[in-house]
Amino acid sequence: MSELMKSLLGLLFIIIGLFVYFYYFSTFGKYRGWLKKNAGKSNYNDVIVRDILKDIGSNFEYSTENIPYGRSRWFINSSEYFTSVVNNIDGIEFYGYSPIRSSEEEKMIEYGVLLCQSGIFIKNETTNNDFYVPFSGLWRIVNKDNEVLFYYPYSIKKVKFPSSKIDLKSITTAINALISTRYTTDLKIYEDTELISENKFFQNIKLSNFSKNMLISSIYSLNSSLLGHLNLKQFNSIVSGSAGHGHAAEYANDLIDKIKYPFKNVKQTGQDNAKNGADRRVGSNYIQTKYYSSARNSVDAAFESKSNGGMYRYDGKQLEVPKDQYSEAVNLMKKKIQDGKVKGVTDPNDAPKIIRKGNITYQDAKLIAKGGNLTSLKYDTIDGAVQSLPIAGISFAIVYAQAIWSGEDQKTAVKYAIETGLRTLVLGTILYASSQQIGKVLTGHLATYTGKKVIAENVAKRAGTVIAVGVVIVPDIFDSLTGRISSQQLLKNTLVAGSGIAGGAMVGSLFGGPVGTLVGGLVGAIASSSVAQTVLDHFIEDDRVEMFAILKEEFIDVVMSMSLTKKEFQEVQDRIFNGDLQNKLKEIHQNKKIGCRKYTRENIIEKITQEVISKRRKISEDEIIEAVKVAENSFEVVL
Repeated sequence: MSELMKSLLGLLFIIIGLFVYFYYFSTFGKYRGWLKKNAGKSNYNDVIVRDILKDIGSNFEYSTENIPYGRSRWFINSSEYFTSVVNNIDGIEFYGYSPIRSSEEEKMIEYGVLLCQSGIFIKNETTNNDFYVPFSGLWRIVNKDNEVLFYYPYSIKKVKFPSSKIDLKSITTAINALISTRYTTDLKIYEDTELISENKFFQNIKLSNFSKNMLISSIYSLNSSLLGHLNLKQFNSIVSGSAGHGHAAEYANDLIDKIKYPFKNVKQTGQDNAKNGADRRVGSNYIQTKYYSSARNSVDAAFESKSNGGMYRYDGKQLEVPKDQYSEAVNLMKKKIQDGKVKGVTDPNDAPKIIRKGNITYQDAKLIAKGGNLTSLKYDTIDGAVQSLPIAGISFAIVYAQAIWSGEDQKTAVKYAIETGLRTLVLGTILYASSQQIGKVLTGHLATYTGKKVIAENVAKRAGTVIAVGVVIVPDIFDSLTGRISSQQLLKNTLVAGSGIAGGAMVGSLFGGPVGTLVGGLVGAIASSSVAQTVLDHFIEDDRVEMFAILKEEFIDVVMSMSLTKKEFQEVQDRIFNGDLQNKLKEIHQNKKIGCRKYTRENIIEKITQEVISKRRKISEDEIIEAVKVAENSFEVVL
């Protein structure tokens, strides 16, 4: 026998062996054996099949009339793979649904298992895979450990169900009962599908949370720089010194000049108390401020005593006097020049060059130093706004950038940034103005009550810390008392707030100067709050996670159950998932007693949906009558 014949015979034996294996021992062979054994035994009708499917569905979290129809539809529509194997979504009947929430709350997707008359849809987040297990051709099912084996004529599908709430043994028994009716053998799945495009219907609430955290961090940063600012403006001297109104005048005049001359170098320079040194600087002008009860006393205070020659003590510097004393002070300076008491100046008409009109009156200076009055509050408020403006600008820039990076359009990004910047400015102003007012009013009372020296800066600083915590925590306390957030959420927010203040103060102290303290405090507050938030997330879940999941699920269930146009769908979505989402979630939590789902469905989703649908064009009675006439005419033509 030739080598060629031997090769051909060998190949023939291999082919015969493969055929025998495939026919008798492979899946197909076993299927053929099962099919032959069960030939002619189809014994089902619609009622029997429905009853068996209901029996299978009873092992799911939702079954029969309890199944959320809209969510079940979305479970299929949210998967391109599922829509590619579905003949007609409107023709599907759902018998069991066990959903699993996405671990990524921003995703409008549910995972889990869905049972319908044609098969089982499985969406597994862990493996990031979608499975469709059709009943068509299914001839055997076996439960093996945590897996279920589905036998088809040419293959075996090993499926691990993602939901632990499903009794796999009961399902296996029920599906085998379905198989025994030959329903799965006769079932046909049509390949023509209606693809439904997905709609992007989630607006990221993380950006809103980022804006809130940025606001909190900004307040902590301002609080960490408060003590340095108080020291710079000589707050102790304003409140406790015998000449407190004079230091108050320096502070107020400096503050107003900062606003009047934004592009000049304006600052207080007299903190070192150098002899005959300047108290303030405005551009190239160095200024000595004298605020006394009369113009004569204010001017005389700038000259040496008669025994020492009576000469002007502040050579080359301007003398700033109360606004209401300016005219008389100029005349007095003219007389001093005529008497040769101003070195290097001989012309009396140069007196206005030496005398500088203050921005406030003598009485204003006394009120500012005293506190607890409108004048003092006015200037402390202006001071708070000036100090808060830089950090508000930083907040604006950071939030805007974060919004753009998150995929928002410029208009939305600007909206978030402006809101955060303005709130930072307002709350920062309240922090600075209130803490200073408390320091001015309480310091004297505390000293009298305790009999000890009380440092005004410390009083104001501690008041500032309380206020900083207050503007952050008090809204949460109110929400907790009204049921809008849980006590666990309040505890979590309080712990995060406390860590932010501590971190802002610690990091801010490492940087030098007011700007360094401010920026360092911001960095420290953001970092500390973020770390605390991350750690606490492992122990306390935010209320919004559960409330948002409910809102998401009910939204899907309602809108997918209604015949909305694409435009209407988009409008409903935009009105629900918008910048006011946080308040909606708190409202849902507040109504836990009547049922979160009931409230969400009826008072939010259905209400908004009805409002959108009500905008549809009204069909008039005349139009209906005309349509009936057209129909009658058409019917006559057909006949």
